[in-house]
Amino acid sequence: MDVGTFGEIVFETNRTRIRTFDEFKRSSKARFAEHAVTGKKPVLEFLGPGLDEVSLQMMFAESLGVSPSGEIDAVRKVLASGEAKNLVVGGYNFGRFATTSMEEDWQKFDGKGRLLVAAVSIKLKEFA
Repeated sequence: MDVGTFGEIVFETNRTRIRTFDEFKRSSKARFAEHAVTGKKPVLEFLGPGLDEVSLQMMFAESLGVSPSGEIDAVRKVLASGEAKNLVVGGYNFGRFATTSMEEDWQKFDGKGRLLVAAVSIKLKEFA
């Protein structure tokens, strides 16, 4: 079952593979300008909505049917491209987002030094 997608990255759960995320956080802001007024408090002016930001963490494990190093490479490729991708979760399209940062946590290795489990945190920014 598809949980969602971010461009070509498919978040899915099925009998042979689990590739999904947790700790999904979305933040939204409003943009304001502050104008100085002599002898009075400044005047606040609403400029419009800001760009949304999303952060999420993905866990990749050989035991869950995915190659952690392969998945890390795929995420790194999206980051390096600078391209905006559609973010869809549970059928809801959040819009186009660009990957602004990525953090890798290599957690477990086998006896030959092969990566077995890794967590990847990414930050996305709305691409309007």
